[in-house]
Amino acid sequence: MVILVVWISFLTLKVRGGWLRIRVPTAVNSVRAQHTLLWHHHRILNPLPQVSQHRNLKTMFAICCAIAPTAELKNRILKLCDDYGGNTGTMLVFVDDLSRVYDEDDGLGYNKDSTSAPFAEKTPCECWTMLQKILAENEGSCFVDSIFAILDQRSLEDGTLLLVEEPEEEEGSEAYSVRAVFEMCETQMALWIGGKNTVYEANERVKGTKDGVLRPGMDIGDS
Repeated sequence: MVILVVWISFLTLKVRGGWLRIRVPTAVNSVRAQHTLLWHHHRILNPLPQVSQHRNLKTMFAICCAIAPTAELKNRILKLCDDYGGNTGTMLVFVDDLSRVYDEDDGLGYNKDSTSAPFAEKTPCECWTMLQKILAENEGSCFVDSIFAILDQRSLEDGTLLLVEEPEEEEGSEAYSVRAVFEMCETQMALWIGGKNTVYEANERVKGTKDGVLRPGMDIGDS
């Protein structure tokens, strides 16, 4: 269940695990942006009485590194997401070290080459378990664990990320994941966590395509 409260230039959502605050841009330049920007720039509110534990303050989307990305690749992904979302900033973090505390997003232009790929050859369900372990063992980490992206070898080949929502071992991969081009990854995950769209709907949109990839023009609200 999602409870929606409208403020001036902000939306506040009660979602599983906490309160989500989303900035609504004042200027909308395209029909596509009207559907994506509304859910794009997400930020958790200060903890309310019923959401007092730090682990509930989930402010970022994790990108699980199944390859060791260069700083150039990280900045490319962040720039594409920022441009697609209307240049309101991004809230993405590249998870490349299981012992690190992830308490802030990766800023465009401030990244270094990754030296490890802890999610290499891991299934989406294994990635999910690993993210939950990071949150449990590193109190300061504050990324969303139920919805995340995987950066893998195919990402280098076609510029896509695998987007995942609460995977289950017994379900087929199509039940909980979809591939999307870099620029769409953050807006899609924001739509899912806000209850505006689902991974199942995203999969319906890629049916019939040659590569099964979600691309601009196939977004929520597009016809």
